[in-house]
Amino acid sequence: MKNLLVILSLSLTSFAATATEPVKESNPAAKAEAAATVSFKGTIADVENYQPLSKVEVVVSCKEHDIHQRIQTDAQGKFSFANLPSGSYEVSLVRDGYETYTRNHVQVEDGRALNLGFLLFRD
Repeated sequence: MKNLLVILSLSLTSFAATATEPVKESNPAAKAEAAATVSFKGTIADVENYQPLSKVEVVVSCKEHDIHQRIQTDAQGKFSFANLPSGSYEVSLVRDGYETYTRNHVQVEDGRALNLGFLLFRD
């Protein structure tokens, strides 16, 4: 687990309510809608060849909100979790043939897009 390289540090940036319509700072309703759209997303790749890893099980847990959700990465190694309340989350990555990795204290904040990037080592 220690061998995981985080290729993108936690990147907090404001994000748009839709792909084509940016959130206007003076519009609280649009900002509230944006906050409920995406809580965080990311990409996972192989450390040796930098190829995206599909079918990685990504598990998020938050004791504060009694949340435990799991999804799999797509063919491009991408994942996305929507509508998570603000809080501190644990993120675990699991795929056969690769070391399991867990990152604690991932902060999800309303109105912010959190973009995570990981490189996984083979077993």
